Amino acid sequence: MFPGSSSLAVFRGNLHLMRADTAAAALAFREAIRRDPRNGEARGRLRDIGADPGR
Repeated sequence: MFPGSSSLAVFRGNLHLMRADTAAAALAFREAIRRDPRNGEARGRLRDIGADPGR
């Protein structure tokens, strides 16, 4: 229903984190930020895993 929403990308990133796949999680969180640059949860998760949120 909301293809431009960043929520699904954050959810996907969280699932990847649960599977300990930080590379895939980082990609998902960056996609969330691309869709919504103000998404604080995605930026915070990237910082938590040591990835650059601005990249």
